[in-house]
Amino acid sequence: MRLVIPSRTSAASPEERWRRNLYVLLLAIFVDELGFSMVTPFIPLFVRELGVKDVGDLALWSGILFSTTTLGNSVMAPFWGAMADRFGRKLMLARALSSVVIYSFLAAQVGTIFEFWLLRFFLGVFSGSIPLSYAIIATSSPRDQVGRAVALLQTAQIVSTAIGPLFGGPIADMFGVRVTFYATFAFALLSIAL
Repeated sequence: MRLVIPSRTSAASPEERWRRNLYVLLLAIFVDELGFSMVTPFIPLFVRELGVKDVGDLALWSGILFSTTTLGNSVMAPFWGAMADRFGRKLMLARALSSVVIYSFLAAQVGTIFEFWLLRFFLGVFSGSIPLSYAIIATSSPRDQVGRAVALLQTAQIVSTAIGPLFGGPIADMFGVRVTFYATFAFALLSIAL
């Protein structure tokens, strides 16, 4: 009797490929959302750094900045979904994650509130990794595993968003909010690499 040891180059079964892809996607989204949530709670402090001192103006600008990104994201989601159907979901996910890399790096460089608003607008128009991740999971998971896979993605997103500020707070406190954007940049790069 001969012992056969499978080689590393042997093709993985569809079950193994599906699970591997799921876990890599979960890790990528976890890392991306962790990095992004490290800076988000401190945006009002950054607005103040950009010269908006009046409390009322600070509240107004903070609201505008958060709304700009969310509105841009919701308006562009159908377009990016159509592009994902046409050119591939993974490519569009890489595009969405790349927008976070660009945004984070440039946000650490801005000097005015208007420049920051433009970057938040850019982020809203070009990001959107979560809807794409749901689409990838829904279309690549076995039918009897879709619910579980979607729940795992949602868990990764929620947990990373919950613990991100715990990392971002000390960074912002010790080094300033701008450095937190650099940390977000590093996490977004890692997410793309995954």
